[in-house]
Amino acid sequence: MKLTSIIGARQREMDAWHLAQHPEQVAELLAARDWERLIPFADAIAADVPVQLAATDPALYRTLRKAVTEIHVRGLALNPDALRRQVRRPNRTSAKFP
Repeated sequence: MKLTSIIGARQREMDAWHLAQHPEQVAELLAARDWERLIPFADAIAADVPVQLAATDPALYRTLRKAVTEIHVRGLALNPDALRRQVRRPNRTSAKFP
């Protein structure tokens, strides 16, 4: 595995947890159709907070658990598979009309 892909994956994970702690940004990303940032966020929420974190960093674990709960309560938990299908859909806004 290349170092750049490891760094890229870690950066996406960090961004996902940042979004979990700042749910107001999720609506903005949805409006902007920023699937590149929303898919890792949806994956992180679906996978939940790693349980191992409770032993290694209990404060961070509690913070992220609270954020995930808030995401679910607000109805902002997104389906990662649905987002991936959205990315593969053709862009309908570019269709030409007679």
